[in-house]
Amino acid sequence: MTQHGIGKIIRMGQLIDAESQHTVIVAIDHGLGGAVPGIDNLEPALEKIIGGKPDAIIMSMGVAKRFQHLFSGRGKPSIIITVDRRFGSTLPGKSSRGEAYRLTVDVEDALLIGASAVKMVMNYGREDIDVHTDNAEAVAEVARQCDGWRVPFILEPVLWGSLVTEADRNNLDILKHICRMGFEAGADLLKINYIGDVPTFREVAQTCP
Repeated sequence: MTQHGIGKIIRMGQLIDAESQHTVIVAIDHGLGGAVPGIDNLEPALEKIIGGKPDAIIMSMGVAKRFQHLFSGRGKPSIIITVDRRFGSTLPGKSSRGEAYRLTVDVEDALLIGASAVKMVMNYGREDIDVHTDNAEAVAEVARQCDGWRVPFILEPVLWGSLVTEADRNNLDILKHICRMGFEAGADLLKINYIGDVPTFREVAQTCP
C-alpha cells in the first residue's frame, strides 16, 4: 500500500482493524433503486445499523448529505460512497429493458462529503459489449481518481448481465476470473459474493493479491 501514498494508508486504516485485519461493512446503497423494504424508513434503520458498530457503511451521496449528524463524532462508522448506477428501466418496478450504466459521483465530491472510500461495480455478462467496455473504462477512471486523491477504491465484480445463468453465479472459476480482473483494474478492496466453503473461497483470495 505504501506506493499509493500515506493518505490512502490512513483511510484504509479507518476501514480495517490493524490487529485482526478484519472489517465489517454494511451496504445500504440499495435505495438508489427505490424504497427498499428494511431501509424504506431510513433514519431509524440507520440508527440501528450504527448501533451495531460496523466499521463502515456504503451509501449514496443523498444519504451521506442528509444524515451527516449520525456519522459525526468518535467511534462512528466511516462513510463509503457509491459512485455509479446501472439503469434497466425508466419506470421503477418494471422489468429491465436495457443495460445502461453511468458514473454519477466524482471521487472529489465523495471526499468533500466526508467519505473514507468509494465503491462501484464492474458488471459481467452484459449482452452489449460496448456497455461492458464503457463500464471497464469508468472503472479505470475511478481507479485513477482514487490514486490521485489517495482514496481506497472498493470494486464489486458482479454477474448481473442477461447472459449470466444461475450456475454461472456459483461457478468458482468465473469468480476467480472476475476477482483477478478487479485487482488488475486497480481495486484496493473487492466486494464479492461468498460461495462454497473456506477452502474454496481461499482459492479466490489466492488469485487476488
